[in-house]
Amino acid sequence: MSFRAVAAAIVVSLFMPLAASAQTGGSTPPDFAPMTYFVGIWHCTYTKHPDPKMIGQKYSIEGATTKDGYWELLDVRDGEIHIARDAAANRWTFIYLGNGGDYSIMSTPGWVGKTLTLKEVLTYGGAPQGTATFERESDMQFIARYSARTASGVDSFASRCDRV
Repeated sequence: MSFRAVAAAIVVSLFMPLAASAQTGGSTPPDFAPMTYFVGIWHCTYTKHPDPKMIGQKYSIEGATTKDGYWELLDVRDGEIHIARDAAANRWTFIYLGNGGDYSIMSTPGWVGKTLTLKEVLTYGGAPQGTATFERESDMQFIARYSARTASGVDSFASRCDRV
């Protein structure tokens, strides 16, 4: 077993009791009404990408609320986004788990009009922290943007997504 696997097992065993005690299993699930906009199937197209070959590439997002009602789950191109409500902080948390082991945690107070702005607070390997926005064009369409300042400048991504 690699050092990394052992370290991960130790961290999980140390923090699992804390996470379990922090959960309020008897409480009611959060009101996901503000985030149910993402529930369903969306077809997206990159309109901006640091790699010009990616512009025009298509991908899908499939969103659903988990059976227990405590999470909303979005299956995305290279991983999953788990959305939860942090009632104590009065914020929404978006946790991205990439298929390659990368991750990101973003936070937002919620929608302001037709715009949802998320600030990245933690990233895999200390990668640059960025900002994501979702702009509702209609009930059937949104524009997603992400940008982060890197050592070589600013990496920016944008996609147009249509509900199927």
